[in-house]
Amino acid sequence: MGSLFDDASPLAHTDRFETETDDAAFSFSNEEARANRRLLYWLMVDAGFASNPSEWWHFSFGDQMWAKLRNEAEALYAGAEAP
Repeated sequence: MGSLFDDASPLAHTDRFETETDDAAFSFSNEEARANRRLLYWLMVDAGFASNPSEWWHFSFGDQMWAKLRNEAEALYAGAEAP
């Protein structure tokens, strides 16, 4: 996938391998990471999830992040209140 899970660096950004401009630094493993990220992204988006742009592994459904990223009028559900 091109980075470790929970990597907080720009390497973990969902579009990291879409915006690579240095062809000399673009290796086979980068191409494989791009293909894997594309597959994950499109499968999840097709299922209705929204991708967090700063974490390739982080998808949301129905929460506030999902609503913002998908330009929905509101979230499907909100946080729970403590009893």
